[in-house]
Amino acid sequence: MVFKVFISHSINDLDIVNSLYSVLRQSGMDVYAAVFSPEPGKHVSEKILEGMKSSDCVLLLLTHDSVLSQWVQNEIGMALAYNKIIIPIVKKNVKIPNILEGLEYIKFDSSKPFKTIDYIREYFLHLKTSKEKRVQGLGLAALFFGLILVASSSEKNSKS
Repeated sequence: MVFKVFISHSINDLDIVNSLYSVLRQSGMDVYAAVFSPEPGKHVSEKILEGMKSSDCVLLLLTHDSVLSQWVQNEIGMALAYNKIIIPIVKKNVKIPNILEGLEYIKFDSSKPFKTIDYIREYFLHLKTSKEKRVQGLGLAALFFGLILVASSSEKNSKS
């Protein structure tokens, strides 16, 4: 079971995005960032919508540039509309958009970027493991109910 992460970011934050993208992919996650998924001839908004819909959660990188980006604002709206888990990563002195007030976030410490990125990796591995356990539980429940249906069907057929 693949865990899919959508990275919402400003084009001006590619140094951080590249690190996050690499670390999460190396940890076995499917990571979407429009900048790393070129599809010439396809409209960017269509690509972003597809990436958002197929994601399990959104990693929202909030920096001085991204809070001013209309694309990031649109992605926040999409994430909320599709009920995606939003994990904000907030750089120092950046105000969280009002629509996300009260949402817990991860502080991005520019003086210790690898420590922060490692924490993010660990947190997303936890989310991935939680999803896998939920899916396994649903699979076992479906198997159990399937066996009950087969058993009850067999019982009805033997009485006829």
